[in-house]
Amino acid sequence: MTAPLASLTLGTLGPLGPVHTAQALLDSLPGLRQRADFTTETLCLLPAAAMDFKLLLRVLLWARERVDRGAWAVILVMPRDSLEESAYFFELLWDHDAPLVLTDGAAQLAGAVTVALDPTSRRRGVLVAIDQHLHSALHVQPAHVPNLDLFAPPVDGPVGLLQAGRCHYFRPPRVRRPLPQPLFIDHRVALLEASLGDDTDLVEQVLALDYSGVVVAAQGAGEVPPAWALALEMIAAQVPVVIASRCGANTASSELQRRGLLMAGPLSPRKARVRLWMLLAAGAELGEGVLE
Repeated sequence: MTAPLASLTLGTLGPLGPVHTAQALLDSLPGLRQRADFTTETLCLLPAAAMDFKLLLRVLLWARERVDRGAWAVILVMPRDSLEESAYFFELLWDHDAPLVLTDGAAQLAGAVTVALDPTSRRRGVLVAIDQHLHSALHVQPAHVPNLDLFAPPVDGPVGLLQAGRCHYFRPPRVRRPLPQPLFIDHRVALLEASLGDDTDLVEQVLALDYSGVVVAAQGAGEVPPAWALALEMIAAQVPVVIASRCGANTASSELQRRGLLMAGPLSPRKARVRLWMLLAAGAELGEGVLE
């Protein structure tokens, strides 16, 4: 008797070239149906730049529902431009052993299916499968435009490779601690970049514009102009202010910490903004170390 095929759910977000729906994408690769029992759904046709947190929450709930109904894994195909922040957003909340695999088009889908079906992909959270590399959602980020290669920082590197149709992971699954589910979704977190000779006009408008938090893309390992430090200290008395390095360094500024600002540790400014939004959404208490 032939063993039953594993059940996979394929969802698509964004206009993916000439293929615009999940079903059309799967039909363009008919050989995949011999590997798994697929269900498909087109979740949205918005371009990457039009996506937001509310949409990603709806997608997350949909993916959870598919696993609760028995899917072995869920694959999301979406524009590469949105993968870094979207993957990290999902990673913070994904609480299933089943893998949630993200990739970016028909050319990558067969590899994503391999990842989704492999038992060693379980308990690894959200994975990004592109160009035969397997990345943790914690570290994946775009490196080169227009080629839009993806890479993980040299300290971590990819978590695995696809070779000869199999997954080869370099390390065992890490202990994951998903964040609590959002209680609020209408709050906003500003992302500002501190640059050479910049004034504080924009910074000083944050509270008037009713932002619930601020992330600053700082120079070096967390440096901001002196006038910014004073302005941010005043803001931090009312809403959380997080300092992240725009160059990928591990932020550690004792002076800014004494002023009540939080350090993002190794997180990029974009991911720090996602994490701060998520922590505020869950009503979590904020303190040193919560962003790292």
